[in-house]
Amino acid sequence: MKRTAKHPIRRLFTFLGDLVMSVAYLSLLAVVLLFIAWIFGETIGFIRGTNDDGTTAIAADSDAASEKPEGTDLCPVYGQAGLFPEADHGYFYDHLSPQDKLLYEMFIDLVNHRDEDYERSIIFCETASDVFNKTSDIMHLMLFDHPEFFFMRGKYRQLSYSREWHQDEDYYLVTYRLAEGDPEEAEQIERFNEAVDRFLEDIDLSAPPVEIELAIHDKLISQVSYDHYAADCHPDDDLAFTAYGALVGTGRDEHKAVCAGYSSAFQYLLTKAGIKNTVACGLAGDCDIKNDCFIKEPGLHQWNLVCLGGEWYNVDCTWDDECLEKSYPASYKYFRADKDAYAYYTHYYFNVTDDEMLRRTPDRSMDFDINGTKYCLLGDTRHEYTAFEMGNVEYFTAMWELLPAADGKEYAFDCGKYLEMNEED
Repeated sequence: MKRTAKHPIRRLFTFLGDLVMSVAYLSLLAVVLLFIAWIFGETIGFIRGTNDDGTTAIAADSDAASEKPEGTDLCPVYGQAGLFPEADHGYFYDHLSPQDKLLYEMFIDLVNHRDEDYERSIIFCETASDVFNKTSDIMHLMLFDHPEFFFMRGKYRQLSYSREWHQDEDYYLVTYRLAEGDPEEAEQIERFNEAVDRFLEDIDLSAPPVEIELAIHDKLISQVSYDHYAADCHPDDDLAFTAYGALVGTGRDEHKAVCAGYSSAFQYLLTKAGIKNTVACGLAGDCDIKNDCFIKEPGLHQWNLVCLGGEWYNVDCTWDDECLEKSYPASYKYFRADKDAYAYYTHYYFNVTDDEMLRRTPDRSMDFDINGTKYCLLGDTRHEYTAFEMGNVEYFTAMWELLPAADGKEYAFDCGKYLEMNEED
């Protein structure tokens, strides 16, 4: 059969159809390439400024971080493992991202060079508010890990920083400095170290960890008294909020502290004894067990988490130290005579699980027995991890998101075993 030629109009439509298909294929290819470029850009963005969970991070490996802007002294840690790769900084440091560890280590470096005309700079690929929030969070976590930096308080050793926006490179260059310290800082540090050594002199550091923990707990609550003045007045620079207040003094009295001082001292002593631990902040107060809530407005509080045998436990030295001798002077000798109740009362918050801390209710069989009459000085209480707002700033969010679950039971306080152990001593 003879083939006939296509009509010119049909050839035109065929050509246009092929052209449309080609354009469609090219458009699809362009979309795929753009998607690949976007993925690559997001990866670079993570390296330069964001964590994979969407939180802000510090530039560590980007070109902007490794190149030194003219006339600027950049932090030398970029592209390196860190300033102190072998150092054991504490619980919170161990749970930070590699980028955040760089900022943490930089703050440590500033503290170590606090007596020099010294500053450090670092790059942020973030907004100005992100820079402030990141600085505040990491600085707080560093101080929570290091109670020996008690001198970083109030008007002393405040952290200041300046920002320089590099628009072409899309990053902030942030430079940090520490303010001057207390004129007595060097003497205070010396007194603090001497007090720690004296405290641990009669603690058997070769004993099992739980026995060391118990010995430190008991000695601390027998040595320290609660500072109601500091709790009521809330002075920012008061030493009662530090380990120094508990182990040395506040300047008004020896061995006086509020909850932050008790827990910071306990933390540092356990760390010196080689026991893994950290501090926790939140709310605490009287509890309505039935409705699982606070009865009245709770107070801000700080206590400890201790790791024994790979499991975590809550310990609240402050609330174990109710100062019965001062609160009930006429009845104190009777309280001491009831050894079972006294031991239970002074270890009510020793090695407790999270669930128990949320709904802590006393064992009424452990009430004090005074001349045949039972007295219960303990009530239903609640400890709750939470952040809180002061002004427009939210504190402790970075902390409680990192805290471990405390569900250990093997080393819960055993009153009978405790009394046997003390009788042997």
